[in-house]
Amino acid sequence: MGYLLRLVILLILGWLAYRLVRRLVADESPRPSGKQARIEIVPCAKCGVHIPREEALMHNGKAYCSAAHMEEDTK
Repeated sequence: MGYLLRLVILLILGWLAYRLVRRLVADESPRPSGKQARIEIVPCAKCGVHIPREEALMHNGKAYCSAAHMEEDTK
C-alpha cells in the first residue's frame, strides 16, 4: 500500500512540475501587442498597385507608387 501512495504522490508532483514548466515557457513567448500601428494601404491613382500611405507619393490628394506615374498622370 505504501508503494501505491508513493507512486500517486510522484505522479502528482510530476504533473505539477509539467504545468509549471509549461506556464514558464508560455510566459516567455512574445505576444503581439494591441498597440501596433496600423498601416494604411492606398492604391496608386495611375496603375492601381496598393502601397503603404507612408511610401506613397501624394499629389492633389492622390497617391502614386512612383514619380514616373505621378508625372504621367499630372501631364
